[in-house]
Amino acid sequence: MQLAKISDWIACRLHEEREDLDWPSAFALLQHYGMPSRIVDFTADLGLALAFAATGQFAKGRLAVVPCASCQT
Repeated sequence: MQLAKISDWIACRLHEEREDLDWPSAFALLQHYGMPSRIVDFTADLGLALAFAATGQFAKGRLAVVPCASCQT
């Protein structure tokens, strides 16, 4: 719980101090550097999803696979 509060505080400071960062970009930047964030990653590439799920130092994580029809024409 404390780590989530710290992450929120850092994202808030980044958003305030950098005009080029909106809220989602601030949280994405934190996530990129290994901080937990409120960002959920979506991808259509199962290999990429597995690579992200398998990396990191945490023993717990979640991966969901949702079948969907392609939107591309």
